[in-house]
Amino acid sequence: MAEQVSRYKSKYSCFEKFQYSKIAFETKKTYTKYLKEFLKFCQFSEYERLMEMSDPEKYESIMDYLINLTVERKLSHTVSMNAYSAIKKFFWNKQCQIGLGTNIKQLY
Repeated sequence: MAEQVSRYKSKYSCFEKFQYSKIAFETKKTYTKYLKEFLKFCQFSEYERLMEMSDPEKYESIMDYLINLTVERKLSHTVSMNAYSAIKKFFWNKQCQIGLGTNIKQLY
């Protein structure tokens, strides 16, 4: 049986859905900062481009970004985990559950 494809098109962008999610205002500010940094790190100008990456590309770009934060920029483990939480929240907000979690956490 063929998989049904929805024709529904949301009127909200990926980033708007992230912004409207139920998280505290200060957390949202922090998450937005890290998500913008991740977007820039990936050399994209639109959040929807993040969603167009394949799961392996998402995984690799997230790993590279977290390594960049801790090794090259010498930021704390707490900063990298906050950045990871922001990215995870963004992807989970958009029906795109990729294998984030155990492998990335093992890096630290």
